[in-house]
Amino acid sequence: MAQALPAVHGQEARVGGRERLAACAGVGRMRCRVGPRGVCTAGLALATPCCSVASVVCAIVLRIYLGRLQTNMVGDPEKETLDECMRDFEGLPVSNQQYIDNHRRCIEELAALDHLHRLPRVRLTVDERICGQADLCTGGDPGRCGDKGAYGSIDYEAGDVTKCYDLISAFKAELTQRRRVALLDQVEQQCTRSDRWDGYAHEVRLRYCMWKHLQFGACINELRANCPEDTSCCPATQNHLGADSRSRRPNVYTCRKSPTVGLYCQHVNDRAPGNATGDGRGEPCSSVTCPSFDWCLDLVDVPGLCLGSVCQDYQRSLNYSVILIILACISLALDIAELVNLGVLHPAPELKTACNAFAAVFKLLGLVLCVAGGIGELVDAAIEKACFNEEGNHSATVARSGSTAFLFAICLAAVGSTCLAPLSARVGGHLTGPSYAKVQPVDA
Repeated sequence: MAQALPAVHGQEARVGGRERLAACAGVGRMRCRVGPRGVCTAGLALATPCCSVASVVCAIVLRIYLGRLQTNMVGDPEKETLDECMRDFEGLPVSNQQYIDNHRRCIEELAALDHLHRLPRVRLTVDERICGQADLCTGGDPGRCGDKGAYGSIDYEAGDVTKCYDLISAFKAELTQRRRVALLDQVEQQCTRSDRWDGYAHEVRLRYCMWKHLQFGACINELRANCPEDTSCCPATQNHLGADSRSRRPNVYTCRKSPTVGLYCQHVNDRAPGNATGDGRGEPCSSVTCPSFDWCLDLVDVPGLCLGSVCQDYQRSLNYSVILIILACISLALDIAELVNLGVLHPAPELKTACNAFAAVFKLLGLVLCVAGGIGELVDAAIEKACFNEEGNHSATVARSGSTAFLFAICLAAVGSTCLAPLSARVGGHLTGPSYAKVQPVDA
Protein backbone atom coordinates (compact mmCIF):
# COMPACT_ATOMS: atom_id res chain seq x y z
CA MET A 1 0.00 0.00 0.00
CA ALA A 2 1.48 3.39 -1.00
CA GLN A 3 2.41 5.79 1.77
CA ALA A 4 3.83 9.33 1.69
CA LEU A 5 5.72 11.49 4.10
CA PRO A 6 3.65 14.25 5.63
CA ALA A 7 3.79 17.29 3.40
CA VAL A 8 4.50 20.75 4.64
CA HIS A 9 4.38 23.73 2.25
CA GLY A 10 3.43 21.64 -0.74
CA GLN A 11 5.64 18.61 -1.29
CA GLU A 12 8.51 19.49 1.11
CA ALA A 13 9.05 18.30 4.65
CA ARG A 14 11.55 19.68 7.13
CA VAL A 15 13.79 16.98 8.53
CA GLY A 16 15.65 17.55 11.81
CA GLY A 17 17.92 15.72 14.23
CA ARG A 18 19.43 12.45 13.01
CA GLU A 19 17.41 12.50 9.74
CA ARG A 20 19.21 15.71 8.78
CA LEU A 21 22.59 14.08 9.46
CA ALA A 22 21.57 11.10 7.38
CA ALA A 23 20.58 13.44 4.58
CA CYS A 24 23.99 15.12 4.69
CA ALA A 25 25.58 11.69 4.40
CA GLY A 26 23.71 11.09 1.18
CA VAL A 27 20.79 8.96 2.42
CA GLY A 28 17.63 9.02 0.29
CA ARG A 29 16.92 12.00 -1.88
CA MET A 30 17.41 14.66 0.78
CA ARG A 31 19.65 17.61 0.02
CA CYS A 32 21.67 19.61 2.58
CA ARG A 33 21.82 23.36 2.62
CA VAL A 34 24.96 25.08 4.01
CA GLY A 35 24.15 28.52 5.32
CA PRO A 36 26.41 31.59 5.67
CA ARG A 37 27.10 30.76 9.28
CA GLY A 38 28.34 27.30 8.29
CA VAL A 39 30.56 28.74 5.55
CA CYS A 40 32.06 31.22 8.02
CA THR A 41 32.65 28.48 10.59
CA ALA A 42 34.29 26.19 8.04
CA GLY A 43 36.54 28.97 6.76
CA LEU A 44 37.68 29.97 10.25
CA ALA A 45 38.14 26.33 11.27
CA LEU A 46 40.52 25.82 8.34
CA ALA A 47 42.36 29.15 8.53
CA THR A 48 42.95 29.14 12.28
CA PRO A 49 45.13 25.96 12.35
CA CYS A 50 47.17 27.38 9.47
CA CYS A 51 47.92 30.47 11.55
CA SER A 52 48.76 28.22 14.51
CA VAL A 53 51.22 26.24 12.37
CA ALA A 54 52.83 29.51 11.30
CA SER A 55 53.12 30.62 14.94
CA VAL A 56 54.85 27.34 15.89
CA VAL A 57 57.34 27.73 13.03
CA CYS A 58 58.03 31.37 13.90
CA ALA A 59 58.52 30.53 17.60
CA ILE A 60 61.05 27.82 16.70
CA VAL A 61 62.92 30.17 14.36
CA LEU A 62 62.93 32.82 17.09
CA ARG A 63 64.40 30.38 19.62
CA ILE A 64 67.10 29.15 17.22
CA TYR A 65 68.30 32.61 16.25
CA LEU A 66 68.13 33.94 19.80
CA GLY A 67 70.48 31.11 20.76
CA ARG A 68 72.89 32.23 18.06
CA LEU A 69 73.40 35.57 19.80
CA GLN A 70 75.97 33.75 21.97
CA THR A 71 77.45 31.54 19.27
CA ASN A 72 81.22 30.95 19.05
CA MET A 73 81.82 32.56 22.44
CA VAL A 74 83.12 29.47 24.26
CA GLY A 75 86.10 27.24 23.52
CA ASP A 76 87.94 27.16 20.19
CA PRO A 77 85.32 26.19 17.56
CA GLU A 78 87.74 25.94 14.63
CA LYS A 79 90.20 23.77 16.54
CA GLU A 80 87.43 21.52 17.85
CA THR A 81 85.98 21.08 14.34
CA LEU A 82 89.41 20.27 12.91
CA ASP A 83 90.16 17.76 15.67
CA GLU A 84 86.86 16.00 15.03
CA CYS A 85 87.56 15.86 11.29
CA MET A 86 91.08 14.45 11.85
CA ARG A 87 90.08 11.94 14.52
CA ASP A 88 90.64 8.92 12.23
CA PHE A 89 94.16 10.09 11.34
CA GLU A 90 95.45 11.37 14.68
CA GLY A 91 97.76 8.35 15.09
CA LEU A 92 99.71 9.17 11.92
CA PRO A 93 102.86 11.30 12.02
CA VAL A 94 102.47 14.90 10.86
CA SER A 95 104.89 14.26 7.99
CA ASN A 96 102.75 11.41 6.61
CA GLN A 97 101.29 12.29 3.20
CA GLN A 98 97.89 10.82 4.07
CA TYR A 99 97.79 12.97 7.19
CA ILE A 100 98.75 16.07 5.19
CA ASP A 101 96.15 15.43 2.47
CA ASN A 102 93.35 14.88 4.97
CA HIS A 103 94.42 17.89 7.00
CA ARG A 104 94.12 20.02 3.88
CA ARG A 105 90.69 18.54 3.14
CA CYS A 106 89.52 19.28 6.67
CA ILE A 107 90.76 22.86 6.49
CA GLU A 108 88.83 23.38 3.24
CA GLU A 109 85.68 21.91 4.77
CA LEU A 110 86.16 24.05 7.85
CA ALA A 111 86.42 27.23 5.78
CA ALA A 112 83.08 26.40 4.15
CA LEU A 113 81.12 26.08 7.42
CA ASP A 114 78.83 29.09 7.79
CA HIS A 115 78.47 28.96 11.57
CA LEU A 116 82.23 29.43 12.03
CA HIS A 117 82.01 32.75 10.19
CA ARG A 118 79.74 34.28 12.84
CA LEU A 119 82.37 36.02 14.96
CA PRO A 120 81.54 38.06 18.09
CA ARG A 121 83.38 41.28 18.84
CA VAL A 122 84.23 40.04 22.35
CA ARG A 123 84.18 36.48 23.66
CA LEU A 124 85.56 34.26 26.41
CA THR A 125 89.11 32.98 26.48
CA VAL A 126 89.53 29.49 25.04
CA ASP A 127 89.65 27.74 28.42
CA GLU A 128 86.94 29.69 30.26
CA ARG A 129 83.91 27.43 30.97
CA ILE A 130 86.16 24.53 29.87
CA CYS A 131 88.93 24.15 32.45
CA GLY A 132 87.35 25.57 35.59
CA GLN A 133 87.14 23.02 38.38
CA ALA A 134 83.36 23.39 38.46
CA ASP A 135 83.23 22.66 34.70
CA LEU A 136 85.44 19.58 34.98
CA CYS A 137 83.82 17.78 37.92
CA THR A 138 80.47 16.05 38.39
CA GLY A 139 78.85 14.45 41.41
CA GLY A 140 79.59 10.92 40.17
CA ASP A 141 83.35 11.36 39.80
CA PRO A 142 85.62 9.22 42.01
CA GLY A 143 87.47 10.83 44.90
CA ARG A 144 86.99 14.52 45.57
CA CYS A 145 87.23 16.08 42.14
CA GLY A 146 85.65 19.46 42.87
CA ASP A 147 86.18 21.93 45.68
CA LYS A 148 84.21 21.72 48.89
CA GLY A 149 82.65 24.94 50.10
CA ALA A 150 83.24 28.45 48.76
CA TYR A 151 86.79 29.71 48.34
CA GLY A 152 87.76 31.82 51.34
CA SER A 153 85.14 30.34 53.65
CA ILE A 154 86.07 28.51 56.83
CA ASP A 155 84.86 25.14 55.49
CA TYR A 156 86.63 25.43 52.10
CA GLU A 157 88.66 22.44 50.99
CA ALA A 158 90.39 22.22 47.61
CA GLY A 159 89.46 19.30 45.35
CA ASP A 160 91.77 17.19 43.19
CA VAL A 161 91.58 19.54 40.19
CA THR A 162 92.47 22.62 42.21
CA LYS A 163 95.29 20.76 43.96
CA CYS A 164 96.74 19.77 40.58
CA TYR A 165 96.50 23.33 39.29
CA ASP A 166 98.26 24.60 42.41
CA LEU A 167 100.95 21.90 42.12
CA ILE A 168 101.63 22.73 38.47
CA SER A 169 101.76 26.46 39.27
CA ALA A 170 104.24 25.75 42.10
CA PHE A 171 106.43 23.73 39.72
CA LYS A 172 106.47 26.53 37.13
CA ALA A 173 107.26 29.16 39.76
CA GLU A 174 110.05 27.17 41.43
CA LEU A 175 113.58 28.40 40.64
CA THR A 176 115.64 25.68 42.33
CA GLN A 177 116.42 22.90 39.87
CA ARG A 178 116.38 20.13 42.47
CA ARG A 179 113.05 21.23 43.81
CA ARG A 180 111.65 21.57 40.26
CA VAL A 181 112.53 17.96 39.49
CA ALA A 182 110.78 16.76 42.64
CA LEU A 183 107.68 18.86 41.88
CA LEU A 184 107.57 17.65 38.27
CA ASP A 185 107.60 14.07 39.49
CA GLN A 186 104.63 14.86 41.73
CA VAL A 187 102.83 16.51 38.83
CA GLU A 188 103.30 13.43 36.66
CA GLN A 189 102.11 11.08 39.38
CA GLN A 190 99.15 13.11 40.63
CA CYS A 191 97.98 15.04 37.58
CA THR A 192 99.29 14.11 34.15
CA ARG A 193 99.88 10.36 34.04
CA SER A 194 97.84 8.62 31.34
CA ASP A 195 95.41 6.81 33.65
CA ARG A 196 95.07 9.52 36.28
CA TRP A 197 91.58 10.65 35.25
CA ASP A 198 90.13 7.33 34.12
CA GLY A 199 86.55 6.93 35.28
CA TYR A 200 85.86 10.68 35.43
CA ALA A 201 82.96 12.03 33.40
CA HIS A 202 85.18 14.62 31.66
CA GLU A 203 88.42 12.63 31.53
CA VAL A 204 89.42 13.86 28.05
CA ARG A 205 88.92 17.47 29.07
CA LEU A 206 90.77 16.87 32.34
CA ARG A 207 93.79 15.54 30.46
CA TYR A 208 93.72 18.51 28.10
CA CYS A 209 93.43 21.09 30.87
CA MET A 210 96.29 19.56 32.87
CA TRP A 211 98.46 19.45 29.76
CA LYS A 212 97.50 23.03 28.83
CA HIS A 213 98.25 24.34 32.31
CA LEU A 214 101.60 22.57 32.36
CA GLN A 215 102.69 23.77 28.91
CA PHE A 216 101.21 27.27 28.60
CA GLY A 217 98.98 27.87 31.60
CA ALA A 218 95.23 27.30 31.49
CA CYS A 219 93.68 30.58 30.44
CA ILE A 220 90.88 31.04 32.97
CA ASN A 221 90.33 33.92 35.33
CA GLU A 222 90.68 31.56 38.31
CA LEU A 223 94.33 30.97 37.40
CA ARG A 224 95.47 34.05 35.48
CA ALA A 225 95.53 37.71 36.35
CA ASN A 226 97.10 38.98 33.11
CA CYS A 227 97.20 38.09 29.43
CA PRO A 228 100.15 35.96 28.31
CA GLU A 229 102.65 37.15 25.75
CA ASP A 230 101.77 34.28 23.40
CA THR A 231 98.44 33.55 21.68
CA SER A 232 97.41 30.64 23.93
CA CYS A 233 94.43 32.48 25.47
CA CYS A 234 92.40 33.16 22.32
CA PRO A 235 91.19 31.04 19.40
CA ALA A 236 93.83 30.38 16.76
CA THR A 237 92.91 30.44 13.08
CA GLN A 238 93.54 27.02 11.54
CA ASN A 239 95.68 26.81 8.37
CA HIS A 240 97.10 24.21 6.01
CA LEU A 241 100.26 22.52 7.17
CA GLY A 242 103.20 24.40 5.73
CA ALA A 243 101.07 27.32 4.50
CA ASP A 244 103.21 30.33 3.52
CA SER A 245 102.66 33.87 4.73
CA ARG A 246 100.57 34.80 1.69
CA SER A 247 98.04 31.98 2.09
CA ARG A 248 98.04 31.82 5.88
CA ARG A 249 94.97 33.27 7.55
CA PRO A 250 95.87 35.53 10.47
CA ASN A 251 94.49 35.18 13.98
CA VAL A 252 91.52 37.47 14.54
CA TYR A 253 91.41 37.60 18.35
CA THR A 254 93.73 39.06 20.92
CA CYS A 255 93.65 38.83 24.70
CA ARG A 256 92.43 41.84 26.71
CA LYS A 257 91.93 42.53 30.39
CA SER A 258 88.97 44.29 31.94
CA PRO A 259 89.21 45.71 35.47
CA THR A 260 85.69 44.44 36.20
CA VAL A 261 85.42 40.99 34.55
CA GLY A 262 89.04 39.92 34.00
CA LEU A 263 90.46 38.37 30.84
CA TYR A 264 88.53 38.11 27.58
CA CYS A 265 89.28 37.95 23.85
CA GLN A 266 88.54 40.82 21.47
CA HIS A 267 88.29 40.81 17.68
CA VAL A 268 91.15 42.72 16.08
CA ASN A 269 88.70 44.74 13.96
CA ASP A 270 86.69 45.91 16.97
CA ARG A 271 88.11 49.41 16.90
CA ALA A 272 86.92 52.81 17.97
CA PRO A 273 86.50 55.47 15.29
CA GLY A 274 89.26 58.09 15.14
CA ASN A 275 92.46 58.28 17.19
CA ALA A 276 94.27 55.97 14.76
CA THR A 277 97.22 53.96 16.02
CA GLY A 278 100.42 53.27 14.14
CA ASP A 279 98.71 50.75 11.86
CA GLY A 280 96.17 53.34 10.73
CA ARG A 281 93.27 51.92 12.73
CA GLY A 282 91.55 53.22 15.82
CA GLU A 283 92.19 52.05 19.35
CA PRO A 284 90.53 48.77 20.45
CA CYS A 285 87.00 49.39 21.68
CA SER A 286 86.46 49.83 25.39
CA SER A 287 83.73 51.08 27.68
CA VAL A 288 85.15 54.58 27.21
CA THR A 289 85.66 54.66 23.44
CA CYS A 290 82.66 52.59 22.20
CA PRO A 291 79.13 53.07 23.64
CA SER A 292 78.10 49.51 22.70
CA PHE A 293 81.11 47.79 24.26
CA ASP A 294 79.69 47.31 27.77
CA TRP A 295 76.42 45.92 26.36
CA CYS A 296 78.27 43.32 24.28
CA LEU A 297 80.60 42.40 27.16
CA ASP A 298 77.58 41.93 29.43
CA LEU A 299 76.00 39.64 26.83
CA VAL A 300 79.15 37.46 26.88
CA ASP A 301 78.94 37.19 30.71
CA VAL A 302 82.64 36.53 31.36
CA PRO A 303 82.26 35.71 35.09
CA GLY A 304 79.48 33.23 34.32
CA LEU A 305 77.23 34.60 37.08
CA CYS A 306 74.75 36.44 34.81
CA LEU A 307 74.51 39.42 37.14
CA GLY A 308 74.26 42.07 34.42
CA SER A 309 70.93 43.30 33.10
CA VAL A 310 71.76 42.37 29.49
CA CYS A 311 72.60 38.77 30.39
CA GLN A 312 69.46 38.47 32.51
CA ASP A 313 67.28 39.89 29.72
CA TYR A 314 68.85 37.47 27.27
CA GLN A 315 68.32 34.42 29.49
CA ARG A 316 64.74 35.49 30.19
CA SER A 317 64.11 35.86 26.45
CA LEU A 318 65.51 32.38 25.83
CA ASN A 319 63.21 30.92 28.49
CA TYR A 320 60.19 32.81 27.16
CA SER A 321 60.90 31.63 23.62
CA VAL A 322 60.69 28.02 24.83
CA ILE A 323 57.39 28.79 26.57
CA LEU A 324 56.11 30.37 23.36
CA ILE A 325 56.87 27.16 21.46
CA ILE A 326 54.99 25.11 24.08
CA LEU A 327 51.96 27.43 24.04
CA ALA A 328 51.87 27.50 20.25
CA CYS A 329 52.05 23.69 20.06
CA ILE A 330 49.24 23.29 22.62
CA SER A 331 47.12 25.79 20.67
CA LEU A 332 47.78 23.92 17.43
CA ALA A 333 46.77 20.61 19.05
CA LEU A 334 43.49 22.17 20.22
CA ASP A 335 42.85 23.57 16.74
CA ILE A 336 43.40 20.16 15.19
CA ALA A 337 41.09 18.58 17.77
CA GLU A 338 38.42 21.15 16.91
CA LEU A 339 38.88 20.49 13.19
CA VAL A 340 38.62 16.72 13.68
CA ASN A 341 35.50 17.19 15.78
CA LEU A 342 34.02 19.35 13.05
CA GLY A 343 34.36 16.57 10.50
CA VAL A 344 32.73 13.74 12.45
CA LEU A 345 29.14 12.64 11.78
CA HIS A 346 27.88 13.49 15.27
CA PRO A 347 29.89 16.55 16.38
CA ALA A 348 29.85 17.57 20.02
CA PRO A 349 29.26 21.35 20.20
CA GLU A 350 30.41 21.52 23.84
CA LEU A 351 33.79 19.96 22.93
CA LYS A 352 34.21 22.27 19.94
CA THR A 353 33.45 25.33 22.00
CA ALA A 354 35.82 24.23 24.78
CA CYS A 355 38.64 23.56 22.28
CA ASN A 356 38.24 26.99 20.72
CA ALA A 357 37.98 28.77 24.07
CA PHE A 358 41.10 27.12 25.51
CA ALA A 359 43.02 27.63 22.26
CA ALA A 360 42.16 31.34 22.36
CA VAL A 361 43.40 31.57 25.96
CA PHE A 362 46.74 29.89 25.16
CA LYS A 363 47.26 32.04 22.09
CA LEU A 364 46.51 35.25 23.93
CA LEU A 365 48.88 34.15 26.70
CA GLY A 366 51.63 33.59 24.11
CA LEU A 367 50.93 37.02 22.65
CA VAL A 368 51.18 38.69 26.06
CA LEU A 369 54.39 36.83 27.00
CA CYS A 370 56.09 37.75 23.74
CA VAL A 371 55.25 41.42 24.20
CA ALA A 372 55.74 41.70 27.97
CA GLY A 373 58.81 39.43 28.02
CA GLY A 374 60.91 42.03 26.24
CA ILE A 375 62.04 39.74 23.40
CA GLY A 376 61.49 42.44 20.79
CA GLU A 377 63.41 45.02 22.83
CA LEU A 378 66.34 42.62 23.29
CA VAL A 379 66.73 41.80 19.60
CA ASP A 380 66.32 45.48 18.69
CA ALA A 381 69.17 46.30 21.08
CA ALA A 382 71.26 43.45 19.65
CA ILE A 383 70.79 44.86 16.14
CA GLU A 384 71.69 48.36 17.34
CA LYS A 385 74.77 47.30 19.33
CA ALA A 386 76.06 44.97 16.56
CA CYS A 387 78.04 42.61 18.80
CA PHE A 388 79.07 40.38 15.85
CA ASN A 389 80.54 40.75 12.42
CA GLU A 390 78.16 41.05 9.48
CA GLU A 391 77.42 37.31 9.34
CA GLY A 392 76.73 37.16 13.06
CA ASN A 393 74.52 40.25 13.15
CA HIS A 394 72.27 38.55 10.59
CA SER A 395 71.08 36.25 13.40
CA ALA A 396 69.73 39.23 15.34
CA THR A 397 67.93 40.47 12.24
CA VAL A 398 66.30 37.08 11.65
CA ALA A 399 65.34 36.87 15.34
CA ARG A 400 63.61 40.24 15.03
CA SER A 401 61.72 39.06 11.95
CA GLY A 402 60.77 35.85 13.76
CA SER A 403 59.44 37.82 16.72
CA THR A 404 57.32 40.08 14.51
CA ALA A 405 56.01 37.17 12.44
CA PHE A 406 55.13 35.23 15.60
CA LEU A 407 53.11 38.15 16.98
CA PHE A 408 51.23 38.49 13.68
CA ALA A 409 50.50 34.75 13.33
CA ILE A 410 49.50 34.16 16.96
CA CYS A 411 47.28 37.26 16.89
CA LEU A 412 45.41 36.00 13.80
CA ALA A 413 45.11 32.53 15.34
CA ALA A 414 43.76 34.01 18.58
CA VAL A 415 41.16 36.04 16.68
CA GLY A 416 40.11 32.90 14.79
CA SER A 417 39.68 30.82 17.95
CA THR A 418 37.88 33.66 19.72
CA CYS A 419 35.39 33.95 16.85
CA LEU A 420 34.95 30.18 16.53
CA ALA A 421 34.00 29.68 20.19
CA PRO A 422 30.59 31.47 20.04
CA LEU A 423 29.95 30.21 16.51
CA SER A 424 30.43 26.63 17.65
CA ALA A 425 28.04 27.15 20.55
CA ARG A 426 25.38 28.78 18.36
CA VAL A 427 25.59 26.57 15.28
CA GLY A 428 25.61 23.52 17.50
CA GLY A 429 28.54 21.83 15.85
CA HIS A 430 26.99 21.54 12.37
CA LEU A 431 28.09 23.29 9.21
CA THR A 432 24.75 22.62 7.47
CA GLY A 433 21.45 24.35 7.91
CA PRO A 434 18.07 22.63 7.94
CA SER A 435 17.72 19.89 5.32
CA TYR A 436 14.76 19.32 3.11
CA ALA A 437 13.37 16.17 1.47
CA LYS A 438 11.42 15.92 -1.71
CA VAL A 439 8.38 13.71 -1.11
CA GLN A 440 8.17 10.84 -3.51
CA PRO A 441 5.38 8.26 -3.36
CA VAL A 442 6.60 4.87 -2.40
CA ASP A 443 5.08 2.00 -4.36
CA ALA A 444 3.82 -0.96 -2.41
